[in-house]
Amino acid sequence: MKKWKIAAVGIAMAVMLTGCGGATVNGLTLPASLEIAQGESQAMELGYVFSAQELDDAAEQKAIEAAGITWTASGDAVSIGADGMLEAKESGKVTVTAKTKDGKEAKCEVTVLPLIEEIGLPESIELEVGGKESEALEIAKKPENGVGEITWQSSDEEVATVDENGTVTAVGKGECEVTASVNGVEAKTKVTVGVAATGIKLAQDSGVLTVGYSTQLKVYTVPEEAAAAQAQELSYESSDEAVATVDENGNVTAKAAGNATITVTYRDSMTAEYSLTVQKPVVKQQSSNTNSANTNKGSGQTSGGQASTGTTGGAAAPSTPAVTPTPTPTPTPTPSPAPAPTPTPAPEPQHYHGNGSDAGTCPVCGVGYSPTVDMTLPGAGQELPDLS
Repeated sequence: MKKWKIAAVGIAMAVMLTGCGGATVNGLTLPASLEIAQGESQAMELGYVFSAQELDDAAEQKAIEAAGITWTASGDAVSIGADGMLEAKESGKVTVTAKTKDGKEAKCEVTVLPLIEEIGLPESIELEVGGKESEALEIAKKPENGVGEITWQSSDEEVATVDENGTVTAVGKGECEVTASVNGVEAKTKVTVGVAATGIKLAQDSGVLTVGYSTQLKVYTVPEEAAAAQAQELSYESSDEAVATVDENGNVTAKAAGNATITVTYRDSMTAEYSLTVQKPVVKQQSSNTNSANTNKGSGQTSGGQASTGTTGGAAAPSTPAVTPTPTPTPTPTPSPAPAPTPTPAPEPQHYHGNGSDAGTCPVCGVGYSPTVDMTLPGAGQELPDLS
């Protein structure tokens, strides 16, 4: 009996010693894989399996120090410090190993991702307030597995905003640019924001045509700020093609007297109607008291001598059926008036210095003249005239 007691005491003492600071590291754990960007640093998440449970922090730390853990990497893509701090050097894959001095180890496959060197965005996008109001921009990266923190910015947030994920949202009508930046490179997208159409209307919702005549419907979007309707998004249909037909461009042609409704559809959901009355041609009878050889043909319009139209504000005028024209007599040419005779030039003025008995001024040189006076002195022996 005494021998069994001694053995039991020995076992109990061994257990007590293990629980009082004699714990050891029996195993290590690491994540199976890890991705890290080139140039970044990260501490490896190493786990421990201890030989005893419910150890305090001091006991655990003592066991870890006693384990003598070392770190190694299988390549140059990373460096690993004695404290398990990982630093990514270049893109590639390596195996990082943590190992105790008694051979217990754990491994992690580390992938070092390269930095983004180039990015691309769509050249432009179009959004509509009240329609397609947002769109996530798809960014192209080079290299494709490149990493980096991408930032986004709008040049005008009153037109459109962009969030941290590159989703652009329309705010108001206009244009702006959205820019993505990363690692010193950037790309831009032009954003055009319009106003969505809520309906359509016609320039005129009814009209009258004469058989053989045609008109083109003019379609407007509502509200006025909305973009104009694209031709490929419009479709036309006649309620009675025996009365009137309509083509893909909205050209309505009157076929026979009667009534028809032309329905216009935009984007498969918005519609407008045009009510058409088609009348027979009116032929005016030739007057019995006129000698005119021409017969006045019907014009195709209910009044005014012209065809009525189904639209206003830019709609095409109705076309007129071909009519054989009445020959017009050739007018007699009017003779040209005779040219006016060339006037005889006035004779040039002549110098005139008097005839010796008159007085005046030369009309050309302006020199004055007067009657000639004999200034010769009387000869010797002659008597002077009596001047008294």
